[in-house]
Amino acid sequence: MPIEAESAGPSPRPASGHLEYGCHSQRGDLSQLFARWQTSPGSAYAGFQQYWHPPQPAQWLIHCPLHTSEHHSLSTPSSTGSLACVGIGITLGSHISPLARSHIESADVVFAGVSDGIVELWLQQMHADVRSLQPYYQEGKSRKQTYRQMVDAMMAEVRAGKRVCGVFYGHPGVFAWAPHKAIQTARQEGFQAHMEPGISSEDCLYADLGIDPGTYGCQHYETSQYMLYRRCIDPSAWLVLWQVGLAGDQTSKRFATGAAYRQVLVDVLTRDYPLDHEVIIYRATTLPIQSPRIERMPLRALPEADLTMSDTLAVPPCRSMQADPEIQARLTALDAGLAAEAAIPEPMT
Repeated sequence: MPIEAESAGPSPRPASGHLEYGCHSQRGDLSQLFARWQTSPGSAYAGFQQYWHPPQPAQWLIHCPLHTSEHHSLSTPSSTGSLACVGIGITLGSHISPLARSHIESADVVFAGVSDGIVELWLQQMHADVRSLQPYYQEGKSRKQTYRQMVDAMMAEVRAGKRVCGVFYGHPGVFAWAPHKAIQTARQEGFQAHMEPGISSEDCLYADLGIDPGTYGCQHYETSQYMLYRRCIDPSAWLVLWQVGLAGDQTSKRFATGAAYRQVLVDVLTRDYPLDHEVIIYRATTLPIQSPRIERMPLRALPEADLTMSDTLAVPPCRSMQADPEIQARLTALDAGLAAEAAIPEPMT
């Protein structure tokens, strides 16, 4: 079955009480890791501690020039229910915006679709009623069903007249079907609904890999979709394939596929790239004590790489951009015509 738009959403994480982080698998009690983050010298916790209990949360928003019916006062209770889906970025504590924090602190109930348990502990510092969306994930269960249940859970509280905040890691509208569907449903039913953007893995990728998408251009695809459909790839631009650890999955029930599936991915990529072309496996950091995964290898080695759902494949350009002489000539002629018109003196009055 082809991959549909519902195939993307918050990724499942390790079981509660354990956290897999960094480029190496390390295990530890979440409370200990949280304490370690709080006490780490120069950690983001210290810098953001001042915002955790502001004396008047969200009051600045009431007087904001952009305050409209969609961006309603977060400190005014609503009897009709409302929904805000916010992104808290990728790295814990470092990426959350003041507006996203205001939505969280002023909500009646908060639903969390985040990357790991330590992020949920952090959210509990801001709100007393944080409900994890992670239990909806189950091995062998269709992620489409999981995402619909997430929407149902949030909408049940909205319909009950609650101010609901759905918190999602990264950007709530990037590779996340549930927030889009929840907002669409809420608006169709007459409730106020808003999406607040956040820093996504794509933003982190540009920073960590030193890529400016404006230099050569950048193409982005979900990996299985790229494999299942014929796309017109430009090998003179960057190619970024998301969820490469799920390459070739057509079931929406697995959390990983194996080397045989990645070999098919390599076969598809070799339509445009040589086997010795260097590719990059990238994973952004979710905790300030981590370093990003940046692993370079030839394309032929990709099947044997250790990959997860959080890993991204970045493929650099393998050829130069091809000039279009006809279009260049037309634009040069237009420039010349404008220059000639500018050179004509104005008539005397």
